[in-house]
Amino acid sequence: MKHCSSLCLLLLVALCSCCNNLARAKPQILFQGFNWESWKKQGGWYNHLKALVGDIADAGVTHVWLDWGPAEVCADDATYSDGTGHRDTGDGFDAAPDVDHLSPRVQRELSDWLRWLRTDVRFDGWRLDFVKGYSPAVARNYIDDVKPSFVVAEVWNPLAYDGDGRPSHNQDLCRQGLVDWVEAASPSVMAFDFATKGVLQAGVQGELWRLRDRSGKAAGMIGWLPERAVTFVDNHDTGSTQKLWPFPADKVMQGYAYILTHPGPPCIFYDHMFEWNLKVELTKLTAIRARNGVHAGSKLRILVADADLYVAVVDERVIVKIGTRYDVGGVVPSDFHIAAHGKDYCVWEKGSLRVPAGRHL
Repeated sequence: MKHCSSLCLLLLVALCSCCNNLARAKPQILFQGFNWESWKKQGGWYNHLKALVGDIADAGVTHVWLDWGPAEVCADDATYSDGTGHRDTGDGFDAAPDVDHLSPRVQRELSDWLRWLRTDVRFDGWRLDFVKGYSPAVARNYIDDVKPSFVVAEVWNPLAYDGDGRPSHNQDLCRQGLVDWVEAASPSVMAFDFATKGVLQAGVQGELWRLRDRSGKAAGMIGWLPERAVTFVDNHDTGSTQKLWPFPADKVMQGYAYILTHPGPPCIFYDHMFEWNLKVELTKLTAIRARNGVHAGSKLRILVADADLYVAVVDERVIVKIGTRYDVGGVVPSDFHIAAHGKDYCVWEKGSLRVPAGRHL
């Protein structure tokens, strides 16, 4: 992930000792050797600190926390630093200097840290933040070196909008950017499907026709490359306390009924499960997904995509309906029975329980 130069990968260690061992404990004092103005120091901050080593040592300091040096900061990030590294491989980050991920030292030290997390701490995978800040090749280096079992990247591509301020029906540019990034990065990396989030949260507001593209497929990244499209309703940025791009609060369960029955690995947000008390409804949907073997590459067939009604069948075993329209017509076969339902959504699964076709509770 892209970090500012003053952000060190600091791991806080709990130092626990029994009372009878306190006398033998080795004193440890950490010194933060920089501040937000360090980059302005005439002659360079490291040179300034060299002259202070004696005073720092006399104060009993055992460890010094330093920021990246100029050689590890991008050379074209001159606004906040005196960087002498390579030019940035991605978009800039305005809040602070950008670390040079082409630096052998940066690559080596970050890989060592990631490998330690993988093998010692036993982390299975990573979420790559703000990947527009560096090239896909940079991500590929770390992924290939450490080999995590799960990697998902935040490629926050904007939607296309029409003159009226509403999202365009055609979101090919947005999802093509997602596909291009993951294919350039690594065969094992996935991306959060911002295209699906965008069309879904617009669709549940009386425009469910948006969920089917002109070729009859799902309108998001899951319509093109579902195995590598992680679907979600909201996260810590889009919803929660920031609310940068929130899903309509009264329609969140419609969103989950969609992503938990559709292709693509779905992501459930903590706030919704525990703070919104949606655990029971969400668990019913995840059980349906597991029980019917719905997976990232499952086959999707969209049956209806009107303004107030969306109906689709997945792997010919699960049918999902979202939207305000009650009567879905004759699209639900008689050998499907209701497995879960709530406000403006219903899910059927294939089985022996017989219910009136086209109706839900």
